[in-house]
Amino acid sequence: MLLRRRMRLLSLAIESVTVTGLLVSAVVAVTFISAIAVIDLAAIVVPLFVTAMVALMLGLVLLLLDTRVASRMIRRRF
Repeated sequence: MLLRRRMRLLSLAIESVTVTGLLVSAVVAVTFISAIAVIDLAAIVVPLFVTAMVALMLGLVLLLLDTRVASRMIRRRF
């Protein structure tokens, strides 16, 4: 039961951090395009960045929850 929960938490954390990487890449690309084309794309960059930070926070919280589950597993064994 706890191993399944850990697998689920870690899978979600990895997915969240992967989404973060993709969003940060999009922020860099849009910022670069904005500088090259001399157009203001802040309306695109800001929501992308905020979404990336939310995804990163979610991934970190999921990793923290996994460490709690892992600690619980260790306590039950010893």
